[in-house]
Amino acid sequence: MAGRGRSRVWREVGMVCMMVMLSAMVERVTGLIVAKDGSGDFMKLTEALNAASPGTRIIVKPGEYREKVVVTTPNIVLIGTPGQSVIVQGESSNSAGSTLLSATFTVKAKATGFVAMGMVFKNDYGRNDEPGEQAVAAAVMADSSFYNCQFIGWQDTLYAKKGRQYYKDCYIEGSVDFAFGAATAQFVDCVLYAKRRGSLTIASYTAQQRLSSTDTNGYVFIGGQLKCDAGVRALLGRAWGKFARTVFIKVAMDNCIDPKGWSSVGDSNWGTTSFSAEYQCTGPGADRSGRVSWSKVLTDEEAAYFSSPTFLGGSRSPPGGTTAVSSTPAPTKAPLEARSESAPSSEYFSISDEDLGSVAGPSSYEDLEPPSSEWIPMSMGSDDDQL
Repeated sequence: MAGRGRSRVWREVGMVCMMVMLSAMVERVTGLIVAKDGSGDFMKLTEALNAASPGTRIIVKPGEYREKVVVTTPNIVLIGTPGQSVIVQGESSNSAGSTLLSATFTVKAKATGFVAMGMVFKNDYGRNDEPGEQAVAAAVMADSSFYNCQFIGWQDTLYAKKGRQYYKDCYIEGSVDFAFGAATAQFVDCVLYAKRRGSLTIASYTAQQRLSSTDTNGYVFIGGQLKCDAGVRALLGRAWGKFARTVFIKVAMDNCIDPKGWSSVGDSNWGTTSFSAEYQCTGPGADRSGRVSWSKVLTDEEAAYFSSPTFLGGSRSPPGGTTAVSSTPAPTKAPLEARSESAPSSEYFSISDEDLGSVAGPSSYEDLEPPSSEWIPMSMGSDDDQL
């Protein structure tokens, strides 16, 4: 009898364990839902992230969520309704203590494998009536990918700080250096929109921070558009590090591009040591006749390298090295309306195995499977911003 009793107990324990496992599997498949009206699992994204485990899919229903969000869990998939799921906060700039502390949305280095789709990240500090300070909409420090997302701010909108990052069909808006940092990043078919702030009519799309010639990071823009408010004159980039690396490949450039194209932040000599390059860009802003002498034109081979997953994989340089560049010249609205015309579509873009990915799926965000735990994990060192 005692033996049969123990057997029954173990069967019951086994059934409980199986139920727990099935419950966990169901939660992994269904994920979590955030809805302001209380119809989901949580009313705030921060609460959902606190409850999430690695690989959790979080669906954010339409609405404006005014909160400051920090992601620390690996392999989170964040799915919104394009243009309608908005994470926003204001009155926060670097006067809060640092550039990172100003961010509306932060992906910490330990949160590798983060994916966002159809989300809007916004920092509304720094409008015309406020002083010009860094006010970050999103700060990203981990291997991440963003699809059909919008990043809206004024000064320093997107802090692509470090890690390997991939942006597809995204929209980035600001007035000064609004894509900046030292990440290894590709921006594919994205729209960058430079807007006027008060009397400030000089803008800069990027400020890349590669500090050493052996660093593998850099920003590469492939396809997409560069657009501006009327009356704004925008630089393609300002070197924020001695060896800053920024490349534009087949990008359509409006006539608001400053003819010289490029500049530097701080040391005026950084231009000559940076890698500031273009390749087969189009539109009136692509005319290179007035470009600074140290800007470059990629060869076909270099363009193929920077456009490939090899660059995101951390290769130090394209075949032949980054200094062997051709000197042959490349071929040569109102904000709200411009944004609505050029904002990303709601179409879902899956991530191929060659592009950073283990996230692939059908035509609906809500049918998306979570990424695998093997999504290019990467040690980021011991910086305190991993915490």
